[in-house]
Amino acid sequence: MECSICKEQITGYGHNAEPINNGKCCDKCNNEVVIVERSKKMGLGHPDNYVKIYVSNFPVELVKERK
Repeated sequence: MECSICKEQITGYGHNAEPINNGKCCDKCNNEVVIVERSKKMGLGHPDNYVKIYVSNFPVELVKERK
């Protein structure tokens, strides 16, 4: 199967390429194009912000100390 974004061969099942297009995309395009666009549309900016948002909203009492 061919990636609907970069036209390279997809290994495995591929990913949903929306909102870029209605096809399937490869791992690289999913990580570098699709996820970035989805995060922008959700108002989160770059995907690196996910970690900051998740950590800032995570209940502290659920975090166990490492020994």
